[in-house]
Amino acid sequence: MDVADWISKTVPAQSGCYVLVLYLRQSQQLTVGRRAAVEFPSGYYLYVGSAFGPGGLRARLGRHLSGSRRRHWHVDYLREVAEPVEAWFQTLAVSREHEWADCLGRGRGLRPVAGFGASDCGCLSHLYRGKALPGCSAFRVRLPPGDASALPISRIRVPPQP
Repeated sequence: MDVADWISKTVPAQSGCYVLVLYLRQSQQLTVGRRAAVEFPSGYYLYVGSAFGPGGLRARLGRHLSGSRRRHWHVDYLREVAEPVEAWFQTLAVSREHEWADCLGRGRGLRPVAGFGASDCGCLSHLYRGKALPGCSAFRVRLPPGDASALPISRIRVPPQP
């Protein structure tokens, strides 16, 4: 099954927030947008985003997982060299992207990549790096109480891509 078919059967076309988990095998120096080159050590990278446009989560995660050639977001530069491992998502009527980024920032063993994905908000970062793959359940318990915390977070493992 190709990635597009798998996504259409796995991810809803509703709005929501997500965490894209990428694995970088070897350290890389990347120039992201107009920023100076940055060293990305090997390890796991967790990127927080939201999907409130046409096609919702299915369209946005589909774009990230299939590796679009067009660079639009900071994560597109990292995605060119890092493999997707899994995605966590929650269908929501309003964005909780910044709360999710804050929750990741409080995770054990995760370090922010300063300013990454957060050029249009006041967050420290929307990208965090760790040496080990963190658990979705540990992230879930750090979410602030409220309407969104009562909803389940889906976790999908991305099948290996050729």
